[in-house]
Amino acid sequence: MPRSQPLAIRLLWQLRKEGRKGHLNAADKADIVGSASRNNTLVAVAKETGRSVTTVGRVVQDWNATGSIQSPRRGNSGRPRTATAPAVVKRVVKELKRPRDGDPIPSAREVKRKLSLPYAVQSVRNAARKGGLSTQSVKHCVFLTAADRRKREVWARKMCRRPHPVDWRRTLCTDEKVFVLKQHQRRCFAPKGLPRKQFRKHHPESLLVWGGISLVGSTDPIFVRGIVDSHRYQQILALGLLPLARRLRGPWHFQQDNARPHTSTSTEAWFAAHPSIPAPIEWPANSPDASPIENLWALLQRDVDCLPNQPTNLHELENAVAAAWRARTSCQQCLGRLLGSWEKRVEELSVNGGAVLSY
Repeated sequence: MPRSQPLAIRLLWQLRKEGRKGHLNAADKADIVGSASRNNTLVAVAKETGRSVTTVGRVVQDWNATGSIQSPRRGNSGRPRTATAPAVVKRVVKELKRPRDGDPIPSAREVKRKLSLPYAVQSVRNAARKGGLSTQSVKHCVFLTAADRRKREVWARKMCRRPHPVDWRRTLCTDEKVFVLKQHQRRCFAPKGLPRKQFRKHHPESLLVWGGISLVGSTDPIFVRGIVDSHRYQQILALGLLPLARRLRGPWHFQQDNARPHTSTSTEAWFAAHPSIPAPIEWPANSPDASPIENLWALLQRDVDCLPNQPTNLHELENAVAAAWRARTSCQQCLGRLLGSWEKRVEELSVNGGAVLSY
């Protein structure tokens, strides 16, 4: 072993050559304490006892603190358990367990503050993982109050009466959807030495799409840029709804949600001025889960996200959404699956007390 190596490494190699183990017994500790009482430096004690300076310093420190050669450390090895102790894990898991619907979802930082834990936030997350919990994305759903659930139940029971007041097979389901242009990436690859690319836009560009689907006919998608007020919504209805109303034969129904531009006084006057379009059917508040067009928007979003060449501007995004809309609405089997569940949704609302539907 070369002399240039540190003293601790040379002593460790010497112990291995002699077949001695690295742990200390009571006799070894007594020799270190006795040598320390005769010598002034830890290096001299380490040379005399054949131990490292760190080991000698730990034994001498315990002797000076407690007056005993027994170490006060647990097991005399390793670091004591902190946030992963069974008692701490049990408390963390109890606070982080999945809450009931409507209850706030606590975070690791909030649990740390509530339990007054002297650990880091990451240690609290590690304790949750040790307790069998795993992180998962929260599924967004409609927040319903007791009054909302009661109104949904009453509406659903009314729609389930016989004869049915609404023929769901001849009902035009309409809604809007915002498609976001996903071209502003926060991370990118670049050669070393180039200046960092600046990200200036606070909000990405978006496109609002209005459309309607039914088993007797579907509208063309109407693209809107900007805020939709009552006047803009009436223009959308004139462009997308009036052409379809001229093609439909027989009685049919019109459905829309209760957004403010949809239910304003000027919009109601617009419906009254166009007798070819039936008045909107009664629709409960906070009920997007009862409308099958929401599932169509999800399918269109997936079709756009799966394109090999993602849109880089609003014009390309508009073309991509229009192509996906035509492909989905031209498939009668796809529309049949979506709109065929409408009656089942209403019946389920009347049975489950107006709770959120799993569609």
